[in-house]
Amino acid sequence: MRNGSTIAIVFGALMLAASPALAQTATMPEVKTGQTVWVTGQDGTTIKGKVMAIAETGLQLKDGDRLLLVPLADVKQVDTSDSLKNGAIIGAIPTALLFGLGAGTATAYGCLLSEGCSDDANSAAVVGLVVGAGVGALIGAGIDRAIHGRRVLYRAAGSRTAFSVAPVVNLRGAGLRLALQW
Repeated sequence: MRNGSTIAIVFGALMLAASPALAQTATMPEVKTGQTVWVTGQDGTTIKGKVMAIAETGLQLKDGDRLLLVPLADVKQVDTSDSLKNGAIIGAIPTALLFGLGAGTATAYGCLLSEGCSDDANSAAVVGLVVGAGVGALIGAGIDRAIHGRRVLYRAAGSRTAFSVAPVVNLRGAGLRLALQW
């Protein structure tokens, strides 16, 4: 019985020791070790660094030769650079369909005009799909590369983007005040 209680105590201690990592994973599931990120603090300052560790208390970043610990309470938002992969996929799919449909239709139409046809329409559609996917992937990745955007990995609860419109009236006239907060 004594061995059983010792095993239960050790197992319980291991579960408690593992829980901070599990809690943090649920808090920032998109943030991965080794990723280059931009961390925006509650005060608006931004730090760029490589994620060295993720803990319940915050993020450990490497900025050049410095190791920084950013407390989770101070983190407003974590961004990373947008990869070219999604642009390539977004470009490849519609272009492949367009090229495949176009090549298949053109070949089938050519077959209707001439008397002798084989399975050229099917093979033309497949070639069109492949060529279209390649051309579309290049175009999509090129457009994605030209747009220097970031992708939000984490946004703290309570921090949000807000847009407001308010009327402004004074002795010289009237107008609208537009405000964008992030």
